[in-house]
Amino acid sequence: MRRGIYAPLTKHGTILVDDVIASCYALIDNIYIAHASFAPMRMYHDISQLVPDFGVSSTANISSRQPTGVHWYARVLYSLGKRLFSKDTLYVH
Repeated sequence: MRRGIYAPLTKHGTILVDDVIASCYALIDNIYIAHASFAPMRMYHDISQLVPDFGVSSTANISSRQPTGVHWYARVLYSLGKRLFSKDTLYVH
């Protein structure tokens, strides 16, 4: 077990936690916008599963790496969201 905060991105935008279905999206009040915004990342993941070495070196062992921080794609979306949406739509402090 590790301490920290985790925000996994799932194929459907939801995750089951202690028998409760929860959303994977934490910063926006509209799940449809959030899910559509991450469509390119889901598509990239789907293609990378079908095409060997799509965007990843064959020598890289992805499963052994522990990512830290916020993924660059989510950071870009958050930056754009702050410019495009009101504070009522985003959970911004």
